[in-house]
Amino acid sequence: KNLSILNNAFSKVSGKEKKIINVGMRFISQAEKEREKRMKGDSSWRKWTEPGEEWKNWIDWESPFQELSDQLNRKRHFFWKVDYRGRLIRKEYGREEDFGEMKEPIIVNHFFSHLQKNKTDFYSKEYPYFSTKMHEMYFAKCDIAPIVFYDIKDNQLIYASSLSVPFNPKLLTIQDGKLFYPVQTKFDTLLGVIENNTSSLLLSTCRENSNG
Repeated sequence: KNLSILNNAFSKVSGKEKKIINVGMRFISQAEKEREKRMKGDSSWRKWTEPGEEWKNWIDWESPFQELSDQLNRKRHFFWKVDYRGRLIRKEYGREEDFGEMKEPIIVNHFFSHLQKNKTDFYSKEYPYFSTKMHEMYFAKCDIAPIVFYDIKDNQLIYASSLSVPFNPKLLTIQDGKLFYPVQTKFDTLLGVIENNTSSLLLSTCRENSNG
């Protein structure tokens, strides 16, 4: 039924639209063949069988769309920037422009709670941090620091969407005129920066000790 619909549409269009329909027809045809194999208990369609690799069986690796961003998306490699305000900005590898801001609280909190130094073999010079979710890898760079504290409430420094850490003045450090504070994520200890307004509030209540 799906193929019949696409065949009817194919006869009425040309050029780029035909190319897109061709991709759709090939994808549906392949998906139907694989579905038939699964229903018969035939597992030969699975190229990847190792734990953690199964998701690759569902990716159309032979897609005609072979731009760098397409290839990286299929690998589930995604790129982000933490800006000076702590916002999570979508990036494309090798491009300067921004592609929107992630505002979904659950996703933002997950990203920052799993953030760590990039010790992988991928993009570590350009993206010195990364986060994970299942088989997806989120590579990150930052304007100032990988975590930005933008408020303090009930003696808790707030970052991400609604994450927080207890505030201890003894853990504050100053670098290049900015206040920094350590954060323990699920996988690493990172140094976060306290944004200007919150820094001013904290500095007004702090005294430099005799050791500097």
